[in-house]
Amino acid sequence: NFGKEIALIQTADARVLTIIIAKADSKYELGRDLEALQEYAYYFKKYPNGYGRNFALIGIVVCLKNIDMQDEAKKFIELIDDSHDGKRKELEHSLEIISKQNTAKIIISGVSGSAH
Repeated sequence: NFGKEIALIQTADARVLTIIIAKADSKYELGRDLEALQEYAYYFKKYPNGYGRNFALIGIVVCLKNIDMQDEAKKFIELIDDSHDGKRKELEHSLEIISKQNTAKIIISGVSGSAH
């Protein structure tokens, strides 16, 4: 039956996709942000509309934040579906950090010359 074969293929594909995300998540949990970022990015590039798309994007966002790439993280946050639970929290956090970074830049502008 052709329908059953399609269902089996889709289930197998879903397992492969889940494994890729799980592998990335484990690297993230171990503090290996660049390796995790590489896995999440691989997933997103290969399956931009896959069912784990938002999870991959959230993974990319938190890895970028961990290596102080807030502006880049914000760009990926905007790609997450609005209905995804973590989007608003991540966006608010990034905007808060970016605001603090911009304020810090203003505070120290002109100070660097007098630090001798």
